[in-house]
Amino acid sequence: MSGGVVTGSTSQLKATGREFWCSVFDNGSWLWQGVDRHLVELTAELMDERKELRELTDQQPENTRLRAALRQLDKQLVSNLSLLGFTPSDRPRLGLV
Repeated sequence: MSGGVVTGSTSQLKATGREFWCSVFDNGSWLWQGVDRHLVELTAELMDERKELRELTDQQPENTRLRAALRQLDKQLVSNLSLLGFTPSDRPRLGLV
């Protein structure tokens, strides 16, 4: 499996998740695909879910539950990105810059 290839259990990802998957392994040379792929896959699935939830929120702006769910999902995404070393504050902490 290379960074740009989506195979196996990642084949269920939608366009946003696939784009994220490829970007992570193309740009995250510090990641170990054999181990880190599980967190990357989970985060890619969350990216797909976020796109869908964002579309629903745009269609129903008065629905505060959707907006709250979107904010909660954003927090989880930021946490996952941090664990993977993809936030400005985490790259130096991990010795990546």
